[in-house]
Amino acid sequence: MKNNDSSARLTEINSPNGFSLIEIVIVVGLITILSGTGLIIFSSVNRRAIEVAAQKAIEAIKIECEGNFAYSLPLVFKNKNLKNYTIMSDGSNSCYGNPETGLVSAIPEDLETSPSYHYNFNQGKLNCSLNSGELLSLPECLNRVDVRENIGFGLDENDYRDIDDFDPSGKYKCSDVADWGLAQQLLKEGHTYLDRDNDGEACEVLAE
Repeated sequence: MKNNDSSARLTEINSPNGFSLIEIVIVVGLITILSGTGLIIFSSVNRRAIEVAAQKAIEAIKIECEGNFAYSLPLVFKNKNLKNYTIMSDGSNSCYGNPETGLVSAIPEDLETSPSYHYNFNQGKLNCSLNSGELLSLPECLNRVDVRENIGFGLDENDYRDIDDFDPSGKYKCSDVADWGLAQQLLKEGHTYLDRDNDGEACEVLAE
């Protein structure tokens, strides 16, 4: 009886019901990779949420300033508390903004990764910029941010191209252009094939 019990125990120990060391290493490796990817995605989503909040704050300042002007109220706006962004004006929340630029701006702490947003009261315009560069329309600027975030996923810095890079007589797909603002310029130049549904707007998918 004792021999039979010993054999049964040996059989249980040697049975293939448990995990091998290699299987455990593979599972741990996969969990590590997925965790790292999840953190990157979360960081990107969190940063985008902060950027959207800054954009909405500038839009709210525009509405407030124009409303004050319409009702002959003082041309100042209320303080906006933003995460990782600072609202810049003349130091007294004037709708006229910085005396040198005429802009009320939302400036990010990290200029390398997030856009700045601007409002010009005199012109009634909203713009944004990357790395304190030229003022761009919001759709064009945001599209460039999207392209930059996709570097390493089939896109690179060369996707920021100029209209002069395209032959007016050539035919291009939206994927060739890879820039929503540039697609609109090409449409104005006569590249009507970029407007698939004939609604006057080119390459809508790039703006999504």
